[in-house]
Amino acid sequence: MSDLPVLGAVWAQSLNAVIGRDGGMPWYAPEDLAHFKEVTLGSPVIMGRKTWESFPEQYRPLPDRENFVVTSRVDCPVAADGALWVPSFDVALRLACEGAEKVWLIGGSSLFSAVIDRHDLDGVQDSAITVVERTVFEGVVEGDSNAPDLDAQWLLDSATDYKTSDRGWILPHSDGEKKPLSFRFERWTRGS
Repeated sequence: MSDLPVLGAVWAQSLNAVIGRDGGMPWYAPEDLAHFKEVTLGSPVIMGRKTWESFPEQYRPLPDRENFVVTSRVDCPVAADGALWVPSFDVALRLACEGAEKVWLIGGSSLFSAVIDRHDLDGVQDSAITVVERTVFEGVVEGDSNAPDLDAQWLLDSATDYKTSDRGWILPHSDGEKKPLSFRFERWTRGS
C-alpha cells in the first residue's frame, strides 16, 4: 500500500457528455450535490478559475475542503477569497498532496482533458488519476463544456440504478422547458 494520496476526478454529465453550458450547469440535481459533498468533504479540491466562478458566491470557497484554483492570472501561489490561486495544475497538485489521503479534481473541462490521460503526476498513487466519481443524467443536453472520454483503460467499478430526482430538473435546450431528471452514480477505476 502506498503512502501517496489517491488522485480522483469527480463530475456530473449528460448521456452525451455535456458538463456545462454558458458558465453553469443545465440541470439542478440536489442528489448529485449531496453526493459531490460526500465524496469530496475533508479532501483538497483542485479546479479551474471558470469552475470557481460558476459556484454561487455563498458557496465559495467550498467548506471543509482546501480549495485550489488554477489560473493563468497568477505567477505564484496567492491566497485570496478563501482559496489558494496557483499558476498550474502541477503546482496545485504538489501543494494539495501535502498531508492528504485523497485529492479531487473537480473541473472544468479543460483541466479534465489536460490531466485525465497523464501518467507523470508526481506525488500521487500510480502518478495518475486512478478513480473517477461520475454522475450521469439520462438525456441529451445542449452544452459547451464536455467531460473527457473514459477509454478502455477505465473499468466501471460500481453503478447505481437510475433514479428519478424528487426536486431536480434538466434543461436539454437553452430555450426549452425543464424536464424531470433521472440520474445514476458511477465509480470508475483505472485498470493496469
